[in-house]
Amino acid sequence: MGSATAAEQPWRDLLASVPPGFTRCGGSTSGSRDRRGMAAWHKVCVTWATAGCDVAVVRLRDQDGNVRDRRAGRHGFVLLGVTPEDPLTSAYGIGHDGEQLPGEPITLWCPPYDTSSAR
Repeated sequence: MGSATAAEQPWRDLLASVPPGFTRCGGSTSGSRDRRGMAAWHKVCVTWATAGCDVAVVRLRDQDGNVRDRRAGRHGFVLLGVTPEDPLTSAYGIGHDGEQLPGEPITLWCPPYDTSSAR
């Protein structure tokens, strides 16, 4: 687990350094046992990205054909999380004209937790 803080000025610097559109900036994985100490593990894989002013919405399309649209947060910040139970998902920017913006989609996937090495 972790935390971070940011002021508006560093966000301006960051956004000025990334290309327009929808851009992956980083990601992390966190896993833990359930509260009872049982063998059940909970895991989430988080990806953070930026959406430029040319991005109207971020579209998520999973391998099962489900489509969901999300708006970027303040300053274009986007945080996306999936678990091992979620299907393989692609995230991409949609422009104000309703068309997909150029560039590679971001793949969202969380591998199963390896319980053989987590003792």
